[in-house]
Amino acid sequence: MDFITSFPSGASGRFINSIVTCLVYDLSPVMTYQTTNAAHDWSHKSSYAYTASPEVDDLLESSVYQSLRFTGEWKHHFFWTHAYPDFEQIYRRLSDTKIIVITFDDDSMAEIDANSYYKNALPKRHYWVDPRFKHDNVIVPENIKHNVLLIRYADIFDTNMLETLSKFTNTIPNEATKQNFQSYIEGQRKFVVDVKTKK
Repeated sequence: MDFITSFPSGASGRFINSIVTCLVYDLSPVMTYQTTNAAHDWSHKSSYAYTASPEVDDLLESSVYQSLRFTGEWKHHFFWTHAYPDFEQIYRRLSDTKIIVITFDDDSMAEIDANSYYKNALPKRHYWVDPRFKHDNVIVPENIKHNVLLIRYADIFDTNMLETLSKFTNTIPNEATKQNFQSYIEGQRKFVVDVKTKK
């Protein structure tokens, strides 16, 4: 089973991708986050292996799903992207892949914008948020719903989110993963307060 995490910039998708990696492989690292609570450093240590057309921006372009291939010796692969999922293309080409889509509501946009601005490696680069990521706009085909998990951004910080991810991946979180998840939630709360203080 492979995994795709699709999300708008600033919606904590790299963190979710890292947690899913730990769940599936039962890893027990101590995940450290940047001062802005970004999980970017650790997300690159997640085991994902894939190939796509070199002409395609696999971070932003939905056409990446036309050429996406999971390769390498890993039993499970992980791919994160800001490109909105082409559900039918994924189902046709990568039918065993589970898809996590992080969505937004109007109430969460201010925090997502702040995340995008302060947490990205290049803060001045502000991604346009694809309106298809708005929760009420997401349409998942019936034939693939069993392999898709929609997560509202605000719900990431709910106490039940780790349980939701565990059920979706058919895993049981170890103590390290529980602690890593809690540390991120606490770090985000502090980050939000710090950002409000700067304004």
